[in-house]
Amino acid sequence: MDEVILEVKELHKYYDLSKENVVRALQGINLQIKKGEFTAIIGPSGSGKSTLMHIMGALDTATKGQVWLDREEISKEKISGLYKIRGRKIGFIFQGYNLIPTLTALENVMLAVEYSGRKNNAKKEATEILTDVGLGKRLNHKPNELSGGEQQRVAVARALVNKPAIILADEPTGELDTQTSMEIITLLKDLNKKENQTFVLVTHNPEIAKTCRRIIKLRDGKIES
Repeated sequence: MDEVILEVKELHKYYDLSKENVVRALQGINLQIKKGEFTAIIGPSGSGKSTLMHIMGALDTATKGQVWLDREEISKEKISGLYKIRGRKIGFIFQGYNLIPTLTALENVMLAVEYSGRKNNAKKEATEILTDVGLGKRLNHKPNELSGGEQQRVAVARALVNKPAIILADEPTGELDTQTSMEIITLLKDLNKKENQTFVLVTHNPEIAKTCRRIIKLRDGKIES
């Protein structure tokens, strides 16, 4: 039986804009993500996909419902506990790369290792993962010296370096041209196959979604299919 890495049960998220105006961003979401899956979450603007990713990634809390990550219920955790869980179990890849501009590619990835408490191995581990994503000769370049595709490879390396239970990618190709986008998706799929690493991609791009083995469609805060 395939191991379930992440499970969401009856998840609801409401935003009270006023007494008369309540936005129901998520309405009873149930889903399972199994180890080694390569999954896309798609839907129109306002469908709830980013809200869902933020809750699955311990960046936000639900109004009600449960989130289980790597057999641990994270929906009971306070903000301080969620911070630790993110550092140990979740890797993030964002549309805007989110690299520190004053640090080199190597230093950006080393920082992720150091945050996890493994300072002694930071340089070795960061160098190895950057080499794996094709940046072995660009270690000492700062973000403004790298192309968009190279910056996203640094972000991929940073997400992978601590060997998280799951990697959540929010529009990972949103700022890239078509060719570079497919290069990044190919890289993610190769890592998924080689390392059995679990990926969940949030995207509005149907062409990117088609590359995934499983597609979850959201509409109006509910799973449509």
